[in-house]
Amino acid sequence: MMGPLFEGHAERARRGQWQIEDLPWDEPIRFCGTSKRDQILCKLDTVDLAGVMYHLQLGARMRMGDHLLRSWNHDRALLECLEWHDGDEHRHVRVLRRLIDALQSKGETPARNDRPLSPDRLWRVAYSSRERLSDDRVLLNMLIDEAVSRTLFGMVAGSSGIPLVRATFDACSQDDVRHVEYLTLMAARRFESLGSYELAFLHGAAVLHTARLQSALRPYIGSFAGASRQSAEAVVTAVFGAASRVLSDLGANWKQSPVMRLVHSADRSPWLLWLLR
Repeated sequence: MMGPLFEGHAERARRGQWQIEDLPWDEPIRFCGTSKRDQILCKLDTVDLAGVMYHLQLGARMRMGDHLLRSWNHDRALLECLEWHDGDEHRHVRVLRRLIDALQSKGETPARNDRPLSPDRLWRVAYSSRERLSDDRVLLNMLIDEAVSRTLFGMVAGSSGIPLVRATFDACSQDDVRHVEYLTLMAARRFESLGSYELAFLHGAAVLHTARLQSALRPYIGSFAGASRQSAEAVVTAVFGAASRVLSDLGANWKQSPVMRLVHSADRSPWLLWLLR
């Protein structure tokens, strides 16, 4: 029985719920910069990154529905974790849409936006293609997405100068922390009985999905760098590191794979890190 393993996760999810109205919507929104141009660039960066996370969360909801359907069983505690997870993603979508509207209504409006946000690449990350993915690959992709989202939310929450943005991204980040915890346990339990061939296939799929996610985020790395006051290189490295770390906790058999040893060695090798991007 897996129930006792997930009861604590379900209880933490229940206690970790928050309300959109509790966020500081009345706090003034002031974009950073000493000149009008700098403030407009700050506004564009902040709206862009909120939009990117909004579309990533929409994609997560698409995969969440697929995963809920595949995971239906009699484990009440696990189902409760999945239900809370779906509720969290729904709340993220709504709060990010409201945040985007609030940001766009403040400050100077640029005369022309030369970098309109296109959701196609971001939605495509969650798309399973015409070939139906295995249950294990769907679970693995969800885990990678949640780890990367947690990192991006956390980067912005820790450095944004706008109280509403900090509070929104921090609340979403804390939800994603819980998601990563129970998905890691679920994946470790599922993968412990797989043979070497199945594991090797999943390792390759993990690298492929991480690369697809990096590719979808690439046009907006500059916005995350500007909002988090870091270099674009640091943002890309943080995204790759988030996926690498979460993939290192999936059981002894998983960690012994040559593919996984190669991926984790990239954390210490600039050449391999560049190659796997």
